[in-house]
Amino acid sequence: MKAQDKPPELFISVSAVGYYGTHNLKTFTETDVPESYNGSFSTALCDAWEKEAFHGKAQGIRTVLLRIGPVLEQEGGMLAKLFPSFCLGLGSQIGDGQQWLSWIDKDNLIELILLIIRQESLKRPVNATSPNPMTNKEFSLALAGVLSHSCFLKTPEFVFKIIFVQMAEEIMLNEEKVLPKKAVNYGFQFFLSNNSRITFKNISTIKCQE
Repeated sequence: MKAQDKPPELFISVSAVGYYGTHNLKTFTETDVPESYNGSFSTALCDAWEKEAFHGKAQGIRTVLLRIGPVLEQEGGMLAKLFPSFCLGLGSQIGDGQQWLSWIDKDNLIELILLIIRQESLKRPVNATSPNPMTNKEFSLALAGVLSHSCFLKTPEFVFKIIFVQMAEEIMLNEEKVLPKKAVNYGFQFFLSNNSRITFKNISTIKCQE
């Protein structure tokens, strides 16, 4: 960007809600910073990533640090990995199921990025999460319900730790509850299919293959 005769007007850096670390009793918004890394690779990485990205601001470029939660989308990502077991009726919650999932669906994420492009006063951190975070238990039950299956299994946390090692701690067992306060303050309307607390807009028509 320094080498350009005409630098870009906007730089959107993408990181993750892992920036905030894990804390199941605290709700995070854009004004919060991680208290400490506590050995968290994701927090250290996101913090270093954003500090590097923020060099754009020093060049007079409007810089937005977009912190994205797990994206729910039919064709890939987190849901695609969960479908096989849930379609077989073998879906399960992790441990006690109280880990927070600060999710967002693909369409809302795209609309939020478009808002950032249009709204020239929007800068610095922006949380890309649903205003309706849910626990792992709520998510598992809702996904099983959409796929017309029950969800009565519970997989102990230590099983995930044995199989996925640090990835389990960093991603699958994280507990950050993150709200999109800045997007809401800017008037962003999260389009949900109804007024229920848990909404899966993009998976409501999914059917398991026979």
